Amino acid sequence: MLPEVPPPVPPQVSQKISQKAEASGGSSVYQAAGDLYVVGEAPRPAPQALASLPPAPAALVGRDGETGELLGLLDPRGAGPSVAVITGTAGVGKTALALHAAHEATARGWFPGGALFAPLHGYDGEGEPSVEQVLAALLRAVGVPGEDVPAGFAERLGLFRSELSRRAAEHGPVLVLADDAGSSGPVGALVPAQPGHRLLVTSRRTLADLPARAVALGELDAASGAGLVTGTLRLVRPGDPRPAAEPEAVDALVAACGRLPLALRVSAALLASDPGLPVAALVADLADARGRLSQLVYDDGDGGEDGSDGNGPGGPLAVRAAFELSYRRLRPELARTFRLLAVDPGSDLSTAAAAALTGGTLRGARRSLAGLAAHSLLAEQPVGGDRWRMHDLIRLYGAELSAAEPEERQAALARLLGHYGATAAAAGSHIRRARSGENPADDDEGRFRGREDALAWFDEERVNLVASVPLALSAGLLRDATGLGSCVTEYLHERHHDEEAVVTARAVLEAARLLEDRDAEVSALCNLAVSLRAVHRLEDAVRTYRDALEIHRELRNGVKQTTASNNLGLVLLDLHRFDEAVEVLTGAVELCSDDPRMRAVVLNSLGRVLAAADRTGDAILAYEEAVGLHREAGNRPREADVLNNLGRLCRNNRWFDQAVQLHTRALEIYREVGDQVGEGYALSSLGLVLTLTERHEEAIEAHTLDVELCREQHHRHGEAQALSNLAQALVGAGRHLEAVGHAERAVALFRALGYRRGEGVALSHLGTALVFSGRLAEGIEAHETDLRLATEDDDRKGRASAWQSLGTAYRIAGRHAESIRAYRLAFELFGEAGDIHSTAGALVNLGHVLTKAGRPASAVEFHARAAELFHALGDPESAARAEAGRAAAQAATAEQGGTDPEDAAAPDGAPDAEGAPDG
Repeated sequence: MLPEVPPPVPPQVSQKISQKAEASGGSSVYQAAGDLYVVGEAPRPAPQALASLPPAPAALVGRDGETGELLGLLDPRGAGPSVAVITGTAGVGKTALALHAAHEATARGWFPGGALFAPLHGYDGEGEPSVEQVLAALLRAVGVPGEDVPAGFAERLGLFRSELSRRAAEHGPVLVLADDAGSSGPVGALVPAQPGHRLLVTSRRTLADLPARAVALGELDAASGAGLVTGTLRLVRPGDPRPAAEPEAVDALVAACGRLPLALRVSAALLASDPGLPVAALVADLADARGRLSQLVYDDGDGGEDGSDGNGPGGPLAVRAAFELSYRRLRPELARTFRLLAVDPGSDLSTAAAAALTGGTLRGARRSLAGLAAHSLLAEQPVGGDRWRMHDLIRLYGAELSAAEPEERQAALARLLGHYGATAAAAGSHIRRARSGENPADDDEGRFRGREDALAWFDEERVNLVASVPLALSAGLLRDATGLGSCVTEYLHERHHDEEAVVTARAVLEAARLLEDRDAEVSALCNLAVSLRAVHRLEDAVRTYRDALEIHRELRNGVKQTTASNNLGLVLLDLHRFDEAVEVLTGAVELCSDDPRMRAVVLNSLGRVLAAADRTGDAILAYEEAVGLHREAGNRPREADVLNNLGRLCRNNRWFDQAVQLHTRALEIYREVGDQVGEGYALSSLGLVLTLTERHEEAIEAHTLDVELCREQHHRHGEAQALSNLAQALVGAGRHLEAVGHAERAVALFRALGYRRGEGVALSHLGTALVFSGRLAEGIEAHETDLRLATEDDDRKGRASAWQSLGTAYRIAGRHAESIRAYRLAFELFGEAGDIHSTAGALVNLGHVLTKAGRPASAVEFHARAAELFHALGDPESAARAEAGRAAAQAATAEQGGTDPEDAAAPDGAPDAEGAPDG
């Protein structure tokens, strides 16, 4: 509440108020309260108001939306509130926006009664003027002689409102722009009492007690930030070549400045003052976050200090100084909270994390956070979301303050890590036990309702949690690093954030070794190996598992040794080192002879290796025993795992009916137990079988569901695989344009993940879709890229598939000689790899292109050999197609007289029926 009878104005203030200087156009400039200047008419018998605002910024970028909103509020004809407050943190451009909007409003003729500007310097070290001083200055601005300004607040307020009313009647509405208010005190009395007048205020605080509409101002978007730098440079030096020559460096500069206009203006001033300085060099200077605020200072050398928000004339531009002025205005408890919030390493934090940092209650933490938000030092995003974000540069300033109080900082960090560790352990318990149907044992406080709730917490806190593990390590809080890090790594595996899992597991391993804790060390090694396998660093994963196995043997931990051996066997399978994998897994089966649950798990893995090694009978035996053990234990999700793998074995042996039945049964079980990860695997496997049996629409449905599940689980690798499979099914259905889009996304995802084999397969599907869409050159390019990847990776079967696809693309393009060569190479490579079915397919393709090239006599033999192989493999449908090809070739041969213009023999080494595997 403003006082009704304020104290008299001090003589020195009266003296300042009386100071005035003549300005252009017959107006006067009045000085009040230090740097409070108001511009208006000099006292005259019939005063006339002028649009006396300071100049608007030369160019305002990125604020079109806010400008439109302000103009809607400033329009005197509008029915909305008569007060608008632009709020935002220091240096965000509040004054620039206010002046831009005010000038636009006066240019539209909305305020013929006058436009008055009052810079309140609310964050000046000398303090802002009192409401009485502001009223006195504004009364002089509207033409009231100094001797007629009354002494009391109530009288000054009454006279000011009367003058506004008179001016409205004689001239029209008046606009008052009160800039940089530190509180609502000096501006509360300026709220218009009559319609039409408008009050525009800028403040770092929300000023929620004013009857005003708030317009919150945030940092610029990246493009506008670059525009601000470029525009400022070219305003000073129109021919400055640096923005055009270094666009990427300009983008990096904008990012380093956090898109904060003040920081961008400082950077532009530094560049403008040194025309030879490359933008990239300034970016390098700002690269170290610890010294960034020290670099963001521009001083023209005159030594001026005006205490403004980094924007005042004659003084240096400094980002840190602007933040410091806000910090000085905080109450002690808010200042402490501000310092401690910067201890959290994430880009935002929850109210619960803030309570842990400060050692207080949730309610108390929220009050403090709301108080800091009122000072525009952070914001709740979204409102009501219980998460709070600081601007990056403000966070750096807070980190400087917290570093100056090391004991306070270390204690706060310990509390924060304790909070994260306990909550992560409870969330991890829900996730681990959900699949087995057990009740979580580590959530006595009831933090989470179930697995999805626990995963949602991890998802929300992921950035903070991942950053907290190395922070704990560097701070010497080693137990926090190992405990929290283990929980975080398990979650990262669950959500397939694999690169982050590698980094986190390495930090945990280092902490465990510093603690000389062998149990923690071997656990970290196993987590690291899982992570390395996920990012396809398979040799590193093998070495890491072997290191873990040595420690397990030393500790005589049989169960964990078996688990590590099982996982090592799967990595060896990925490397196609089948004999080593069989040896490791056979040993693991012997280790767990008394543990049926673990034995079933290892037998499932052994079945996968045996199937890949073409030991089909042994693989079936392993799978059947594993299924029986899981059924006896009632472990339905793991039973479904085995059934799905057995279905893949049937698919690879072209026993498609059995494969469909097994995948369908696995899918049913996964859905019954709510295992969405398993459901995705079953859908993928089922879709592949349906594609092979030309049930394309069913395959498309299965792969589409798989894509949706993977996206829900943030499983990027699974999503890439599902998209690739979906593209293949769409090609089979003749929906080539749709296939192109899905294949392109699959290629991009695999490339981002660094999984070259997956990228190659997706490129193959992309190339085929492009070729059949009529985009032959692009399709051939995709197939050639696939071939290059397979050649570089020494992937024989991948090379064979790429040559096969290239042969088809060349054939459709009419490049028959190249097509024949491609099919011959595919035939040879498939034969070397022992893939008889694909070898027969290459022979059929050779027959087709030879017939098309006018050499049908040669094609006859190729089709005949292919039909023989397909019959031996138990594939009558493919055999029938080969026979049809032979018949067509024979007919063409008869038409041209029984011989080819140039004979071609069958490829050397073509397998015969006796060499084909049993069907």
